[in-house]
Amino acid sequence: MRLSALDAAAEHRVPLLVTTFCYAEPEDREQFGQIEAIVQRHGGKLLPVFLHCSREEALRRVGHPDRVARRKISSGEHLIRELDRYDLTAVPRADCLRLDTGINPPDVTAQEIVRHFGLDG
Repeated sequence: MRLSALDAAAEHRVPLLVTTFCYAEPEDREQFGQIEAIVQRHGGKLLPVFLHCSREEALRRVGHPDRVARRKISSGEHLIRELDRYDLTAVPRADCLRLDTGINPPDVTAQEIVRHFGLDG
């Protein structure tokens, strides 16, 4: 479904599409390659960003009510199991922006993404 939606957005020349993707190496390498191929086929540009924080910060956040509402992992035990199971890391691209969300609030992180990729103008 993700690939179809991305392809449709690119085909209809949506000027900016933001999507989340928790990349795990090596499990997601093929799917990321498919995403990249769709973007390139339509002449788009992929702007990868790896948002991360410490395990302690992730555990502090995991029980927040908005995570439950959005059907995300909301149990510390489940989160630890997933963090131990997968190598969640930046996509294998030199241009991948890496930001620690445990250091800055969301608005500052968003501003850094906009500034880094020149999306403000």
